[in-house]
Order: sequence, then C-alpha cells, then structure tokens
Amino acid sequence: MGSRSPNHLGDSLRKIRAGREPARKTGGVWGFSGEGFDRMTMPEGSEAATKREIHSLPSTINEDQIKRVISVTGNLPPVPHVAAKMMELVGKEDTSVRDLQKVISADPALTARILKMANSVFYSFDQKISTLSHAIVVLGFRAVQSMAIAASSRSLFVKKGAQFGLKEKLLWEHSIGVAMGCRQVARTVGYEAEETAFIVGLLHDIGKAVLNQVVPKKYGKIVEKVYNEGRSFADVETEMLGFDHSHIGALIAQKWNFDWEMVETIAYHHRPEAEEGASTLAAILAVSNHICKRMGVGLEKAPENDQLAESWAARTLGLEEGALVEIQGILEGVLEEEKKLYDM
Repeated sequence: MGSRSPNHLGDSLRKIRAGREPARKTGGVWGFSGEGFDRMTMPEGSEAATKREIHSLPSTINEDQIKRVISVTGNLPPVPHVAAKMMELVGKEDTSVRDLQKVISADPALTARILKMANSVFYSFDQKISTLSHAIVVLGFRAVQSMAIAASSRSLFVKKGAQFGLKEKLLWEHSIGVAMGCRQVARTVGYEAEETAFIVGLLHDIGKAVLNQVVPKKYGKIVEKVYNEGRSFADVETEMLGFDHSHIGALIAQKWNFDWEMVETIAYHHRPEAEEGASTLAAILAVSNHICKRMGVGLEKAPENDQLAESWAARTLGLEEGALVEIQGILEGVLEEEKKLYDM
C-alpha cells in the first residue's frame, strides 16, 4: 500500500469534472494534484494489497478518456446499499449466518429471490429449502452476496420510475446470461472462485447501462448502428463518444472496491489477450460472453462459423469445441427458468 490513503477514484474524477484539479501523470502513475492520490492502490483489506501496488489504471483507459467519461456520465453510481452491506459482511471472518439473515430479511424481494435460487434447477438440492437461514447455509455466503449484487444492480439498467423497454431488457438479459455462463465455465474448468466469475459476468457491461441512462438518445443511435451494421458496441461507442463501456465498467468496479483482477478483467473484456498476464478469470468471461452471443442473448450476435475453440480464451482454459457445446447446452437448459430469479 502507498504511504498515503487515496480517495476513491470517483471522488478524484469529480474534481476533474468540476475543473478544480488537473490530472497529471507521475512516473507512470495517474495522479491528481492536491488529492493525495499519487498512487492507485488495491482496495483496503485485499490480500493482494500487501503484495503489490497498482501503478496505473488499466492501460485501456487514458487521461483523455477519463475526462470524456466524466463529461458524459457525471458521477458514477455508488454501490447499492444492500450490496455494500453484504460485501462488507462477507469480507469479515467473524460474520455469521444470523448477520447475513438480518440484512437480507429486511428486503422481502431479496429474501424471495434467495429462496427461489436455493430451490432452482441450477443447484438441484435433494430437499426443499424453506428458510432463509437454511438457504444461506446451503448456497454459501458468496453465492448469497452474488444474488444481492445482482438484485440491486438491476436498478442501474433503468431510470428510477421508468419501465424496462426492449433495449433495457436485452442489456439485462445479456448480463445475467453471461454471469450464469461464467459460473458454468468456472465449474467446468475447476476455477474455485465461481462467484467472482459470476459478478464479473454480471457487471462486465454495466457501462452500457449507465450510458443508456445518461445519454439515452445518443445510445439509442449506438444500438441502431450495432444492430444494422453488425459492428461491436466498443467500436461504435469509441467512434461516437471517444471511449467505450468497458472504461466505465472498470471505473465503477474500482469505485465499488472490487479486487484489481476484476477491475482489469472488465476493462479488457473486449480483447482480454491484450492484458499483460491475462488471467483465467478473463478467459472465463470471454468464453461465456461469446457463448451468449452464439445463443442470441442480448443485442450482439456471434458471427456465423465462429472459431471460439481457436480463440485465446478457449485455448487458455483448455476447452475444445465439444466442451464449449456442452457448456452452451447446459446454459440453454437453465437460462430461461433461472433468469426469472432476477426479474422479480
């Protein structure tokens, strides 16, 4: 950790937006004058924080793009209250089932979701789970945390008081599909941090949701170009805005104190092989994202005769076409039913 405690990235970016603090680059580190923000560090409490410092934002994000993001989006959304409390509790070693139960039970909709999740075909427990405490025990703390983040994140996909339109519905369904796909890919390859993979899948496109809220007309034109011209969101967003949704997603993940690997995975999710020392988590997200595009989940479609098995991500995970088809089959078998958990 650096000798000075940095403010959250969002606070520093607000200073730039207000024109009070010019950004500067110091020795390869993005800092902000007068902010005590001379070095980006791992979130407090992160195990990796004791091992190394973060010397910069992901290299996909430069100073000009940060300014453009803030000029377009304003303040980035804070972590939703229930999710923040769950993340705090799950991060403590002495947290009990009763502690989680107390927070969850204050939200009847979340309680219902967790009970439905515990009884869903994705988990296939032999007995019916009828109490919240039992659900927490059988699902595990991190799976319950994932549900809380998913439930509260849904509100970021539509303005308060507005209804989900087709665009919002497709953006949300793609996020849920990729999240569930990440969990299945993680299981297939023996990646233990299934719930980390789920959360990265859930939030990899959160930048699209933010843009759709703050500049809906312009984002509608972006969606039209993607659909009509068969181009990627990242390409069209960069052309029209000067940055893409992965930049916003990475900044939100950092603001929410996610692990740095998660921040980088979201930042590089359109070209994970370009990330220095790209991780298994990045490969899991790339495979799940592509499978969902194969399935037509969301606004983008995979090209015909795609070569997913030959991609960097599939080769990194050791997944051949047969295994990829099997993962897709499992996801197709549960997605329609499982996504109802998140639509209540």
